[in-house]
Amino acid sequence: MTFCFITSIRAQQVSNDWSRVCELFERTAASVFNQTIGDFRLVAVCHQRPALKRPFDKRLEFVTADHPVPERDHDAMIVGDKVPKLHIAMQRARELGADYVMPIDADDLVSRRIVEFVLSHRGVDGWFVERGWRYEYGTRWLARVEQFNKVCGSGNIVARRWFSFRGQPDKERQADLSIIDCGHQLTVQTLAARGAFMRPLPFRAAVYIVSSGENSSNAAVYETAVPSKNPVRHFVGRTLLTTRTLLNRRPCTSATRLEFALDPSSLRDSEHRERA
Repeated sequence: MTFCFITSIRAQQVSNDWSRVCELFERTAASVFNQTIGDFRLVAVCHQRPALKRPFDKRLEFVTADHPVPERDHDAMIVGDKVPKLHIAMQRARELGADYVMPIDADDLVSRRIVEFVLSHRGVDGWFVERGWRYEYGTRWLARVEQFNKVCGSGNIVARRWFSFRGQPDKERQADLSIIDCGHQLTVQTLAARGAFMRPLPFRAAVYIVSSGENSSNAAVYETAVPSKNPVRHFVGRTLLTTRTLLNRRPCTSATRLEFALDPSSLRDSEHRERA
């Protein structure tokens, strides 16, 4: 059996910092290649192949997108770039004969246990990341994220029988609509409407990277306190938010760094950026 991660890399022309985009993708790829078994592929669709410092073998495949680079606008970059690239990646996963496919964002990290766990549970329609982590490079803390697949694009795994229909392009287009176009928040529901029963992974399986400077959106995973005209209410609201945040976070341990291929040097990222 084969597991295929698919992702899209934004174009250099619409990146705030292309070298940072390359660095973030390299870390994502490192977490994929950190799997406990080697039966996986990583398909990345891009306009420009990123410059990488670490070597990766042929299980990492770059596919060049031929559609125009979008305007530097959030909606255009999602609908006109990210989604079409994921369609291309999904088709390549079909060609590779992938038994499971997992769309991931090109700056997130995945648990090294995912491939072995999923491939050892044959017959399951798919899995979703119910619990994960939020992490900002340069810090020493992880924050727990519940309903992870609702707030992060790296949260759903789908079995081949629900995305690959040889000789039936209409069914494959419908599958792409359910898995890609509808958004990661609705994948479980849209596939359920077609008869698929996806299960939650029984461990924290992914890390949502925030404040990288290249995220499409970080707002979904941050709780915000609405400013109040009443200073007492505002103070109480901010205090409760701070308390929840402190209770929710955990130190970035050596075990966590191993599971998600978090390079210890990343803990010093903020310091390096401030000096730059």
